[in-house]
This record gives sequence, C-alpha cells and structure tokens, in this order.
Amino acid sequence: MPIDLAEMLLDDGVTVIEAEVFEAGQEVNIKTEDGQSIPLPVGEIWTTGRDGISSTRRGYHW
Repeated sequence: MPIDLAEMLLDDGVTVIEAEVFEAGQEVNIKTEDGQSIPLPVGEIWTTGRDGISSTRRGYHW
C-alpha cells in the first residue's frame, strides 16, 4: 500500500521536499524533477511559508 507523503515548497519556488510528517527526527527527501527522491542535505533550508528546516544528519529533519 503506497504511503501518502506531505509536501512543502521551498523558498526558491521550484524545489519540493516530502516526508511522512514534518517533525524532528523524521526522514525528509527532495523530490526531483523526474520524480525521484534524494535525501535532504545537511544544512538549513526555508519553505515558501518562511519555516526553517535544519538537517544535522543527511536526510533527516532536526
């Protein structure tokens, strides 16, 4: 059974991130243009809603 993932648009207006739920310790991926998912890199990103997401471990929201 497929899992429905939540999506957020980043402040660049193009990049989409996805996760089962956007909470600390949860896996977060970047959805590529061709529909693939890659782990969120370490660092900080911002959504269009100006929410900051920090990742201290590749692929995870912290």
